[in-house]
Amino acid sequence: MGLYTLSLRREKGDMIQVIKILNGMDNLESNTFFERAPVRNTRGHCFKLFKKHSRVELHKHFFSQSVVDKWNSLPKEVVESESLNILKNRLNDYYKRVSRV
Repeated sequence: MGLYTLSLRREKGDMIQVIKILNGMDNLESNTFFERAPVRNTRGHCFKLFKKHSRVELHKHFFSQSVVDKWNSLPKEVVESESLNILKNRLNDYYKRVSRV
């Protein structure tokens, strides 16, 4: 049928929410959710996020922690999209390549 799995749809929604928070499209302060990677010469894209270390197991399931690895693994052309619609289209293309739906 060509449909994404539920987990891929959730992941895609999470990535869209991350870009909205980082670009100020939502009425949320990005500094309360995410911390940008302190080093600018990272591999991949320049919008890498820093994953805070926590001793409490519960923090791993917070939105701000659970999306960091997925966000950092996205290709540069997806993350550096000029608009939200372009990002959505590029995310679709990326997930089609990765999951072979």
